[in-house]
Parts: sequence; structure tokens; C-alpha cells
Amino acid sequence: MEVSVHMGRRYCQRIKGIEEKTSGAYYHQNMEQINNEIEKLFNYSEEFYSGKIKQHPSRTYYRHRDILIVAADDVLVSIFKVSFGGICEDKVNDILDIMLKEVEDVVFELNETIGNTSANIQVFEDEIKDANENIKRYEKLIEAEKAHITANMEYKKVETAKVLQVGWKLNDLMEAIIGKGFTNELTQ
Repeated sequence: MEVSVHMGRRYCQRIKGIEEKTSGAYYHQNMEQINNEIEKLFNYSEEFYSGKIKQHPSRTYYRHRDILIVAADDVLVSIFKVSFGGICEDKVNDILDIMLKEVEDVVFELNETIGNTSANIQVFEDEIKDANENIKRYEKLIEAEKAHITANMEYKKVETAKVLQVGWKLNDLMEAIIGKGFTNELTQ
């Protein structure tokens, strides 16, 4: 991991106890040694948490006893010494271990929820796709039925016209055979 200048200065201030005013100069004069100390400390640390805290960007936090190291990608960016108000170091480590276990449990639950949500989303997307395919199929059936109804209506018009023509011819024929008086009786 690369050590940022900010990390080096914070290490000098927060771990070595050097005043903020002189920490920059001290770091630059002893950069190689301090970077080695930071890398050694980092190598003994364990990942504590990875993600966002409030509005801050996503970072990975490492812990070694009462020291937290902050990393962004492959760069160590800051360091904090954690004080638990007089609790002995063993208790601090026990408390941090318990907290770490709780964080791991929450992260596991979160990942499980995300996995379930992703699976549910996939099921819903598949159902929507099937519904859209059914809609298209029904639209085609409706169009085919409309065409069939239109054809039947045209057929009915043609047949009705034929029946009317036959009726008129029959009427004409009856008039010719029986006379006009008979057709008047039929129409009244």
C-alpha cells in the first residue's frame, strides 16, 4: 500500500505525538522510516469495516489494537488513535472484536437482503416480460378476430343484398302473375 503525505503527517501527530506545526517537516525528514513504521503497523492490522460512513466517501478501515487506519483504494490516507476512557487494552480488544462481529453480521444480513432483492427483481422482470409477450399475443388474436368480424359483416351485407334482390324479383314475379292488388295486400 502507498502511504499518502497526509497519512504520514497524521501518524507523526497522532501516534508519535509530534505537534501539528512541525509534523510536516518531521515527516519529510524521516519519511522512509515513518513509512516503514506505518507499513509494519498496517501489516499487523485487520480489516474492520469497508464502506461509507454518513456522507463521507467509501473507505476501508483497519484496526490494530487501539489504532484505526483508513485506506482509499491502495492508498493509506489517515490514522486515528482510539481512546476508550481508561479501559484496559485487553478489554478494548474484546469490545472491538464484539463490535467487529456485529458489523460482520450486519454486513452479512445486508448482502443476503441485497441478494434476495436481486432475485426478486429478476422474478418480477421475468413476469413482466411474460406479461408483455401475452399482451402481444392477445393483441394479435384481437386483430385477427376484428378481421374475422369485418369479413362476416361484409359477407352479411352481400347476402342481405342477395336476399333483397331475390325478394324484389319474387315481388316482381308475383305482381306479374297475380296482379298489383296482391302485392299491396302483402305490404299492408
